Amino acid sequence: GGQQAHVVGRSYSVSCRFLAGGAEVESIMPGMMVIIGLGRRAVRPAKKGTCMIRISGGRIEIRVPKIPPPFPSRVYATTVWPFVFYEPQVWDDECVRLHERQHWIDQIKWLVLPWLIVYLLLSIKYGGGRRHPLEKKAYEAQDRCNERSVNVAPNS
Repeated sequence: GGQQAHVVGRSYSVSCRFLAGGAEVESIMPGMMVIIGLGRRAVRPAKKGTCMIRISGGRIEIRVPKIPPPFPSRVYATTVWPFVFYEPQVWDDECVRLHERQHWIDQIKWLVLPWLIVYLLLSIKYGGGRRHPLEKKAYEAQDRCNERSVNVAPNS
């Protein structure tokens, strides 16, 4: 039978990817992976950028090669609660993660289906991106993050 790992508590995140042979990699603590599969366990250092799924603050974040249609090609991440999808070039971008977190929170507040319907209806008038009313808070959070990243002193 298959094995499962359970992580309890808000401060933990789990990162997974499927390897050749059906092994699953789970990152339980920063920099370490537990390999579970084919009845064996081993711990080894984690490789940056190898994760395809992570759970963070309740969000199920998934790295995908490309955000599919109907999303425009200029979209590199999207949220459909409880999932957040990222293309590889933004997977580790904390500012994009903050942007998508805002959509995730809004979809909880509004419920997913009403939020998506309103989003699509407003898209007819405002299009996508920064002009869209449901993008305003998300872009504000992303912009604040980007400003902090640029304004960080080199030796801090």
